[in-house]
Amino acid sequence: MMEALTDLVGTERGTSCWFETNQADVDAHAETVGDGGWIHNDVERSAAGPCDGTLLQGSLMLAVGKIDKKSLKADATALLKS
Repeated sequence: MMEALTDLVGTERGTSCWFETNQADVDAHAETVGDGGWIHNDVERSAAGPCDGTLLQGSLMLAVGKIDKKSLKADATALLKS
């Protein structure tokens, strides 16, 4: 299975619509789920960190990462079968 995924590195497998977020979204999500790490919510400290700014929580990306089927270019079922 890993070999099949490794072969896909650098290829486009599909796209979805943009979902714009801002620091207020990240802060509200942190408050809701209790994920208030500095890398997400401390703007000044994050600016001096390894990513030059705050990062969206993975759980927030998953929560809003709704796939727009009309814009999806790859068939996920075919990917899983390969």
